[in-house]
Amino acid sequence: MIGITPKQMSLRTTIDEFIKQHGYSPSVAELAVLQGTVKSNIVRMINDLERRGHVKRMFGRPRSVTVVPIGEQQ
Repeated sequence: MIGITPKQMSLRTTIDEFIKQHGYSPSVAELAVLQGTVKSNIVRMINDLERRGHVKRMFGRPRSVTVVPIGEQQ
């Protein structure tokens, strides 16, 4: 597991909390609003989180970002 920045941790937490509240993953647009940034920054951070093993997603499927529990990252 590779460490993450405070902004990436905030995004990871936001995704996790959104899923717990709604039962499904947030969209990139929703994350941008929740984080107070633009969609391109969210996409970049999700890519970084995925590369570091903190989130998983299924390409070609909307709302497919899931948080990998702490301790299960590779």
